[in-house]
Amino acid sequence: MTIDELAAVLRVHQGPFFHGTHSRCGCRRIVLTADEWARHVAEEQRAAVVKARTITTVEQLDALPMRSIVRCARGFAWAKHSPNPRLPSAVWYDAGCEDGQYPGEVPLPATVLYNPEADQ
Repeated sequence: MTIDELAAVLRVHQGPFFHGTHSRCGCRRIVLTADEWARHVAEEQRAAVVKARTITTVEQLDALPMRSIVRCARGFAWAKHSPNPRLPSAVWYDAGCEDGQYPGEVPLPATVLYNPEADQ
């Protein structure tokens, strides 16, 4: 998730704004204290990050950079490796398995555990 995407989440949740006996977040949720508002915004940010790191299509999986690691729908970790020149695309290796699999064989949805371009 980029800084701009996180900033967009924060823009929606500006505040809290005082409304007589209570305060409201920018999303209109009622919050009673600054701590409650901060916890609400943190939960929204975490949800946005989780959503951004969820892979639901083979195209999204294939678009990840080499050395990315995902946890598939069955709970196994998979790592993307450079393609063999004789193969049409990159290969994913299940932890503890010697044989690579094509992206379409990784059970989806998957969660990105490590993206070498984003997790530095």
